[in-house]
Order: sequence, then C-alpha cells, then structure tokens
Amino acid sequence: MTKFRSAKGKFLLKQLAVIPIRSGINDLNKMVEFFLYRAPQISSCHSCGKLKESLHAETYSRLLKDAGLKPGKTAKMNKTIQSTSFSIMGLDGPEFELHTPRLLCKRLRRETEFTALLRHIRNSLAHGRLYVRKTKQGNYLCLEDIDQENKLTARIVITDTILKSWKSIIDTYCCPGNFT
Repeated sequence: MTKFRSAKGKFLLKQLAVIPIRSGINDLNKMVEFFLYRAPQISSCHSCGKLKESLHAETYSRLLKDAGLKPGKTAKMNKTIQSTSFSIMGLDGPEFELHTPRLLCKRLRRETEFTALLRHIRNSLAHGRLYVRKTKQGNYLCLEDIDQENKLTARIVITDTILKSWKSIIDTYCCPGNFT
C-alpha cells in the first residue's frame, strides 16, 4: 500500500511537494493551466465564464462518478470542518493511503459543491500545495487548501488521470448557452 509516510518512514507530505511544471507528469501543465486560468467560476480574464448554477449539481455528480467517489462517503463537502473530519476520511496527519481517491472540502455559504471543488483545486495549485507520488500503478496527487489562519480546508486525493478526465468533463460544459 502506497502511503505518505511519517517522519519515521521515507516520505513526509512536504517532501512530495512539486512545482507542476517540473513534475514530469504528461499533460499536468495543461491541467494546471486549465484549473488556474480557464475553468468556469475562476476569476481570470481567460476563464470561460460562470457556468449556469442549474448545471452545477449535474457537473459535480459527473465528476464524482468519473472518479469513483460516493457523495457523503468518499467525497464530502462540508460547511464546517471539525478537528476530526480529516481523520474520519483518512486524510489527517502526514501519513495516509493514496490508492483510494477521496476528498473533503469546506464549502462556503451559498457556494455550490461544484464551485467549492474548483476553488479548492485552483487554490492548491496557485499556492503550491500539490503533492505527487509516482508509482508503477500511476501518479497519485494530493491537493490541499488552507485558509488565512493556516487551517486545512480541503484535501483531495486523486490520480493525474482523474484530474485530466475532470478537465475533459468540465470542457464539455464550456459551450455557448451554458453561462450566465
């Protein structure tokens, strides 16, 4: 089982931090560019715009299904995050299993799950909180976001293949008529 290992092991989460352009993962630069600048809901002159809110639930559901995530089980969007929330999801501390995609994100008031997910992905990439573990089975990513008090607000464990697929799914919604 691949793990981020504690100080007693070989890897600390911080040791897996990467600069996306130096990751050596095919197409990661394109995915980073998309989620930083071109994705819907992102404040950027390059963004495709604000996706109609009526499409958010459908899009979010497709993203979860594509990754094999189950709402409320392996994918949680909470309005508050308790001190034990990350522990319950197996996402706390410097050591956790990587082969199981899962996510826990804090959702702001009046924010859809789709918008929250995009915000946390964008923030993790923009602020250098991307961690990569390359194995023979694939490239495992951990994206995390923190608030202004340095409190963890999101951890997303997925593969580079899932991130690439999410980009493709979102791209299918980026067409005229789907924006406000």
